[in-house]
Amino acid sequence: MMKLPCLPNADLPADLTADLPAAQPAEPHAGKASTALTLKAAQKAQTLAAIRAGEVDALFVAGAGSAAEAGWMFTLDGADRAYRLLIEDMAEGALTLTPDGHIAYANRRFAGMLGRPLNQVIGASIAGCFAPESQAALAALLAAGRAAKQSAELDLLTDAAARVPVFLSVSPLTEVGLPGEAAGTLGLVITDLTGQKRSEAEAAVREQLHAVIERQRVTEASLRNSLATQHLLEACVANLNDIVLITEAEPLDEPGPRIVFVNDAFTLRTGYTRAETLGRTPRFLQGPKTDRAELARVDAALRRWEPVRTEILNYAKDGTEFWIEMLITPVANAAGWFTHWVAIERDVSDRKQAESTRRSLENQVREAQKMEAIGTLAGGIAHDFNNILGAILGNVGLAKLELPVGHPARVRLKQIAVSGARARSLVEQILTFSRREPPTLTAVSLADSVHEAEALLRATLPATVKLSVAMSAPATDDPLRVLGDATQLQQVLLNLCTNAWHALPDGTGTIEVRLASLRVGGEAALAPPARTHLAHGTYAHLSVTDSGRGMNSATRARIFEPFFTTKPAGQGTGLGLSVVHGIVASFGGTITVSSRPGAGSRFDIYFPQLEGSARLAVPESAAPPAPGRGEHVLYIDDDEVMLLMVEQLLLKLGYRATCLIDPHEALAAVRAQPGDFDLVVTDFNMPQMSGLDLARALRDTDARLPVVISSGYISEQLRRDAEAAGVVALMRKENTLDDLAATVERALAVRSDSH
Repeated sequence: MMKLPCLPNADLPADLTADLPAAQPAEPHAGKASTALTLKAAQKAQTLAAIRAGEVDALFVAGAGSAAEAGWMFTLDGADRAYRLLIEDMAEGALTLTPDGHIAYANRRFAGMLGRPLNQVIGASIAGCFAPESQAALAALLAAGRAAKQSAELDLLTDAAARVPVFLSVSPLTEVGLPGEAAGTLGLVITDLTGQKRSEAEAAVREQLHAVIERQRVTEASLRNSLATQHLLEACVANLNDIVLITEAEPLDEPGPRIVFVNDAFTLRTGYTRAETLGRTPRFLQGPKTDRAELARVDAALRRWEPVRTEILNYAKDGTEFWIEMLITPVANAAGWFTHWVAIERDVSDRKQAESTRRSLENQVREAQKMEAIGTLAGGIAHDFNNILGAILGNVGLAKLELPVGHPARVRLKQIAVSGARARSLVEQILTFSRREPPTLTAVSLADSVHEAEALLRATLPATVKLSVAMSAPATDDPLRVLGDATQLQQVLLNLCTNAWHALPDGTGTIEVRLASLRVGGEAALAPPARTHLAHGTYAHLSVTDSGRGMNSATRARIFEPFFTTKPAGQGTGLGLSVVHGIVASFGGTITVSSRPGAGSRFDIYFPQLEGSARLAVPESAAPPAPGRGEHVLYIDDDEVMLLMVEQLLLKLGYRATCLIDPHEALAAVRAQPGDFDLVVTDFNMPQMSGLDLARALRDTDARLPVVISSGYISEQLRRDAEAAGVVALMRKENTLDDLAATVERALAVRSDSH
């Protein structure tokens, strides 16, 4: 492009001046007129040639008038009009820049982009057409565009201060200027990216919308699957046999987290509806027997937000106790905060009951084993100890017979006899407790036994003990009758009252004995004391209550154990209550105890009461045995003391006596002198030969010779074996002094009957 001198209007071609205002005519010049015209003709020709060559973009025609009419800018409308029209009408903005950055040419599209009139664009600085944030990039682009074509995306700044995104292409233009004109003119093509950006934005929005729709579709599908899964889980949870309980996570302190969900198993087991349960805390299911220590352990685990497994006793709506095995687990949300507790609970009441039954059976087995061990021990003790007692009591009796009445030694002998009798009673208590065979029971009056025991107690208890005995009449006029043994029933009451006396602080207090008829079951049922489970029927209820120190639970659990005592060493054998337990059990009765420290103790005994016309046992009065008439009695015992004592006793009773230590020697004597002996009395437990073996051998030798066996412990097995061996009588060895005469007389009577 080239720049031409300014020309007056008269010098322009007609096609270029058609739209211009009329110019003022120039004044003629004097003198050099011919030269001026020649110069103007040359300039005009040069201008027209440049226009035709497309090297002229605009013409500036200087005016001759006022400052307002100093000149006009004309665009070319005639020369190369097709190209000009193409540039003017193209969608992009087109312009040329002078080296100093001013706009030398701009098409209407660029002016429209800026929102300015075209005449305000030409000559303006290109920098003023772009936004401030694009200035640095524009300067760099123009600088680089002088060497080679460059492009970039920038923001135009319109007159309305709006930003228009554009794509700017900068190219260097070939310089066709007048001599001395500086190079560096640039051609700029500017593409409005607003539509493209809008399309891109719309495409992005459409893509985002599609993504949102797709996510929504996936979410809805996932939600449908989740709902289906939720419904499936709800159906599964609802039909579980195990209890499912969900609570809020907090508060862990009172009143506790609220229940937000329970399944059907919960309502079925507890009896509470969902409406009665939701919003409450699980603690409303706990009761007086719920283990507080176990609850504290569970609470400590929950405060550490740890899962915990436990077994707890709960209570149903109707008060029924039931055991649950429970696993409690914390549940956290996506952020990691614990929001709920889930408890899976299983009713284990049946298992607990089975475990309780098993423990009870194990305790019974242990008790049976202890009883068996005590029985074995008692049998050995009874035999050996009763051998000694038999010798002591027998010799005491013989010594008393040899001393006149009033002799001082008889007092001491009496004391020895009393001590021996006490020792014999102690052995009898051991045997009573450990006896495994059922005793021979008869119908006895419990009321009579209580009266007889009362008389003994009043003579024994000190004045500081107040004894109260009360007996209520049964529903009929019949006395309270039970199957038992009168002597042992008295022993039960004596042992219980003695135990109560020893429990009184400083030996001062009250002991109450009560006897009544009790009917269990039916309309007339009376509730027995707690922890007592009796079958339906009528019972003779005997109770002994004291105002003593009482017992704790550990002591109550062991009071019926043999040899267990709370008394100081040397003041108790630990057999009193054990003997009571053994006697009551042998009579088919039940005994219970209730006691608290400082509140005294109460023992309740329930004997099945006889109804109807059962005859009472009446002891027969025994006539004194007749003296012997010189019958020959053979006595065998490996204990020399017993041997000498029995020999003296037999002689005093009027019998002839042959006493031997060796059973083999005794058997030989019978065989050597057939018919010389009228009766054989032998010890049972001898090292060379047992009394039973000797009885069998004697039966084979002389079947008519009666045999009596003496033993310190007579068991049911011994009774059966003795009967099978033909033994006519059994005699307790410790009672030899009292029973020998009667036993010998009865045995000799058997011999007489067989002849």
